[in-house]
Amino acid sequence: MGFSAPKFFTIFVLLCLALLFFTTQEVQADICKRRSRTWKGPCLDNKSCRDQCVNVEHENAIFGGCHQDGFGFACFSSSMASFAPKFSTIFVFSLLLFFIWEVQAGEPCQCRSKTWFGPCFDSNGCKNQCINQEQANFGACHRQGIGTACFCYYTCGTQPC
Repeated sequence: MGFSAPKFFTIFVLLCLALLFFTTQEVQADICKRRSRTWKGPCLDNKSCRDQCVNVEHENAIFGGCHQDGFGFACFSSSMASFAPKFSTIFVFSLLLFFIWEVQAGEPCQCRSKTWFGPCFDSNGCKNQCINQEQANFGACHRQGIGTACFCYYTCGTQPC
């Protein structure tokens, strides 16, 4: 059984989609805590700090509270960690692999002509024979061993050799 580019590509895409599905199903329970960007002065009231973080900062804050910071207290907002960077990394990586695969699939692959016999000294004749008799994209004479041979060029994955 030979190599089948469309079948391989289909399996590859399905595996990427499965990987993407399972990695985005993870529950991220990490809580990130950082100093409030909008709170001014020392923090003395947890309720005011929480309201400020949740209602004013709008940066996915789920709660806020006064915590010791150095010698005083400061308002800190807490938010859930996002899985967006992981998702976007996988998505971009998958797209990159897709485009690399497409570029490689479009490169020419060479096969020795099945209809040319003897040494090849006429690249134009080789080209015509490859195109007309072997349905190749083009052909050319190239050195092989101690002589020359006619080589036909096809789009990779479509050549009969």
